[in-house]
Amino acid sequence: MIQTIKDQLQHKLFAIAARTDLSREEKTLHVIHLFSAGCAASAVQPLPRADYFVLTPLQAWMGERLSAIHGIPLSREGAGQLFKELSGVCGMGLMAQPLILGAYKGFLPFIAGVTTVPLVYGATYAIGRAMSAYQSA
Repeated sequence: MIQTIKDQLQHKLFAIAARTDLSREEKTLHVIHLFSAGCAASAVQPLPRADYFVLTPLQAWMGERLSAIHGIPLSREGAGQLFKELSGVCGMGLMAQPLILGAYKGFLPFIAGVTTVPLVYGATYAIGRAMSAYQSA
């Protein structure tokens, strides 16, 4: 089972930049949807403010994978810097996500884990699209 998951990650995430059967836009959307789903799945955990330590690194890693698709060499540290630059360009909305989720989970601890899934998916999708647009410019 572990090998199957590893093979799927290799094919769907790590090797996507080199695939020739997909256009750049298809590769971009594929990566954004994969990371959006991963972030949404991690949002189910009920601990307030723990999302910041899970979502931000995943979203920065998404930036690194998107840069590979766009042919821009970028390390994980560089992806974190890109995330910070986008935060300045797009406003505090990117950085407010973990804070809003933490407050939401603090006030509604039993149902917030499940109800935050669409919020996190949508926010990560928007962040991915902004990163892609930023790298295309």
